[in-house]
Amino acid sequence: MERLKYLFFDLDMTLLRDDKSISDEALAYLRDLKKRKDVRYGIATGRAWTAIEPLIERFGLDTLFDVIVMDNGSEIYDLAEGRRERLGIIQTEQMKQLLDAFGGYDFLAVAFHNPKGFFTTKISYRTERVLINNRLSGYHDPYKEEFEATARVMLLFLIEDQERVLEAVRLHPVPGIHGMLSEPEVYDFLCEGVSKAEGIRHYVTANGDRIEQTVVFGDSENDLEMIQKCGVSVSMKNGTEAVRAAADYVTGYTNNEDGVFRFLKEHEDWFQEG
Repeated sequence: MERLKYLFFDLDMTLLRDDKSISDEALAYLRDLKKRKDVRYGIATGRAWTAIEPLIERFGLDTLFDVIVMDNGSEIYDLAEGRRERLGIIQTEQMKQLLDAFGGYDFLAVAFHNPKGFFTTKISYRTERVLINNRLSGYHDPYKEEFEATARVMLLFLIEDQERVLEAVRLHPVPGIHGMLSEPEVYDFLCEGVSKAEGIRHYVTANGDRIEQTVVFGDSENDLEMIQKCGVSVSMKNGTEAVRAAADYVTGYTNNEDGVFRFLKEHEDWFQEG
């Protein structure tokens, strides 16, 4: 095994409990481990910055984490350097193709946010959650207002409609775009070649290291590529069947049971003393 120097965590259903909190015990442990070991911490999430910032403020994560790979790898925020870098963006013409392909379905909303605000084809329970989580003030209609290129386009739906959404996705491929479930009720479209794994690779390579020197924790389909490509991969006990099968390890506890830090306590010897 190569020397392991990085720890990357997904947020929802991994580091965060279902109520979107992190236990005081887990935070204290992660801070202590970082003091004792030569390791950098990263977040690898499907969330945009507007949905991450409230967590940063609430839990003081800017003093714990070194980097955030966000929007499923579309953007990297190097907290230590105060630098943000875009790795991929969906152009407006591709966004229009996605709107044409999926805007007519009554069981989903096509949605995205960019500097002009939050755009959605429908208002629903799911779009309300996005609005609240991102602290956005209102809706814009992509059929009536101009919009800019964006890192990610989402399909938002109810979990009972997931199979219908996946079938619609199979029927309407868009050139230069790929996608995956990031949550049971969210399907994300990204630029081809963009992923959490490639975002992680970009960051560690820029720091003179290799992706094989990373440990990653995840639970969902949008974590699958980093689970497969990073050095040591850990699925949460509550992870999907595909993620659990692909991972090197599976935690003995769920995200609601502090599965991440309880697993790390048993594997501290992976990291050199600081």
